[in-house]
Amino acid sequence: MGIERKHIHTSGHATVDELRQFVEAIPARRVIPIHLEDRDGFAELSDRVEVRNDHEWWEV
Repeated sequence: MGIERKHIHTSGHATVDELRQFVEAIPARRVIPIHLEDRDGFAELSDRVEVRNDHEWWEV
C-alpha cells in the first residue's frame, strides 16, 4: 500500500527527558509505544503519543 514501515527496538532504561526527546525527534503524526510500564506517564510526554493495548488491532 506504499506505507513505509519502521521497526526500532531499544533496551535499557531511559529517563523521562530522554523519552521526551526521542518522541519529539520522530517525524510522525503519532507515536505508538510498545511494552509500557507506565502507560499514563508515557502518554503525557507528547500529544502525539497514542497508547494501545496489547494484541489490539487498529486502522492506519
